Amino acid sequence: MNKIKSKLIAGGLLVSFLAYTSPVLAYAKDETVYSKINTEGETYKTIVSIQLEDGTQTQEETDKDLPITCDIKYTLNGKEMSVEELAGKSGKVTIEITYTNHEKHVVAINGVNTTLYTPFAVATGVIINNENNKNITVSKGRVINDGTKTIVVGMAMPGIQESLGLSKVNLPDSVKITMETTNFELGNIFTIATPKLLEEDDQKLLEEIEEIYSKVNTLQSSSNQIEEGANELKEGTTTYYEKSQEFNKAMNQVQKGANSANTEYSKLNQGIATLSANSGVLNNGAKQISEGMTAVQSGLQTISTKLEQLEAGSQSVATGVKQVEQGVTVAQNAAKDVTTKVLTAKATLQATIQANEQAIKDTTDVDKIAMLQANNEALKQSLQALESLSIDDTTSSLAILNGSLTQVKTGIEGNGTAQNPGLTVGAQTVSQGISQIKKDGIDILASQSTKLVNGSKELYNGTKTLKQGTTALENGSSQMQAGLSSLQSGTTQLLQANNQLTDGAKTLKTGATTLANGIHTFNEEGIRPICNYINGDLRNLTNRAEKLIELSEDYQSFMNPEEEENGEVKFIIMSDSIKKEKEGKKEGE
Repeated sequence: MNKIKSKLIAGGLLVSFLAYTSPVLAYAKDETVYSKINTEGETYKTIVSIQLEDGTQTQEETDKDLPITCDIKYTLNGKEMSVEELAGKSGKVTIEITYTNHEKHVVAINGVNTTLYTPFAVATGVIINNENNKNITVSKGRVINDGTKTIVVGMAMPGIQESLGLSKVNLPDSVKITMETTNFELGNIFTIATPKLLEEDDQKLLEEIEEIYSKVNTLQSSSNQIEEGANELKEGTTTYYEKSQEFNKAMNQVQKGANSANTEYSKLNQGIATLSANSGVLNNGAKQISEGMTAVQSGLQTISTKLEQLEAGSQSVATGVKQVEQGVTVAQNAAKDVTTKVLTAKATLQATIQANEQAIKDTTDVDKIAMLQANNEALKQSLQALESLSIDDTTSSLAILNGSLTQVKTGIEGNGTAQNPGLTVGAQTVSQGISQIKKDGIDILASQSTKLVNGSKELYNGTKTLKQGTTALENGSSQMQAGLSSLQSGTTQLLQANNQLTDGAKTLKTGATTLANGIHTFNEEGIRPICNYINGDLRNLTNRAEKLIELSEDYQSFMNPEEEENGEVKFIIMSDSIKKEKEGKKEGE
């Protein structure tokens, strides 16, 4: 019995030291329950040691069921087997110790009856030699290797997960130890369990959580306000982006208008420059007109004098026409006489030659023949000379001359029609026309030329003023052109800046939309679930935790749970060791 107790105390101290350090508190009664279990987890001996505040200590054995029991299973290379089969084997061994909490209570949580378990924190420890074992691990615990042996400690909280109503958090109710072994043996497994779930400092946390509940609604309200503000920002940036696009379109039109104005005004400016240049030409022309009109005035006087001379000449022409008419008649008569004489001479020569030739035929006188022949030769030469005159041509020429003379005569005399009144009548008409021109044209034109000269001078002075005005207009137009060029450049830069501003507005709109969507998601998937969780699950969890603390504080005695004493209880459980040799060894030895 003492041997078992010593092992239990040693194991309990080992687990307590490795698992956690319990605070030193003043209790009226301190109960330590030592229990011995076999290799499968079945209890076969329990001893309770009670230490009173006055130093009195009692110790008794009991068959009362423990509030925490365990079930131990063994597998080799994934196959479950009994301790007898496993002892001395080689391979990968898994030892799974599952704890069951039997301290069940039905309590009201937020008006709902809920099953809770008295919370027990369970620490399990075992010492494994390194000679035949390696790669030792434990779930939810610690492994300490000093080179020759490995100390394994695991933690479990049976019934706590069900009590807290947690589904996403795994609070283990078992400890799993794995190792690779060449000759499986296992020493005693020690377990220490205590209902002391939270210490006094830990309970203050629950009070702080209560303060959080009062701020959750403020958090949710503030988050809603942030979401509303983000939506307003989203709407504002959307409107800003739309207006920015409208302004950008207007700026495009302004820029195009500035470009068009600059381009079109360039043409106008060139026209003004041309006008200015041509005004100088106009001025010079006006000057020349003025000077010309002065010369015209002078020329009109000369024309008047010349017309007087022309009038006198036309009268002389009339006289000369009569003389020409007489000469034409004489020429016509002379031409006729010449033609008649030429024809007569030619006939005479031909007749004489024929007579001589007949005489030559009739005479035998050599000397006379020779003379006659000589005369004929001379006569023939004369005839040839006359024939060389081409009497036909001469006759034709005379006919032409006669016709021409007839035309001249007709021109002089006319044929009595309005279309051909004759040179004589024409000369008289010219004389009369000149008189009329001088009277109705030149004299009147001369009288008006003075006004024309004065008007041309005024035109000249006006063109000088026009030149000054066009010069000023050209200078102003150049300045206007420079201004339009600056306007075009400025609107181009403004349009480029506005394009960047529009792009920025688009980015801002996208960012505000993303922000609003993100805040909405944050509120719906973050803040709201958190607030709901805090006001719902967490508050429920807190209420459950508070009840668990009450159950923990109420569990002050294993042997006499009805007593209301300030006591502390802890359970130390030791399993049998596993060895291959020493067959027939009894449990507990």
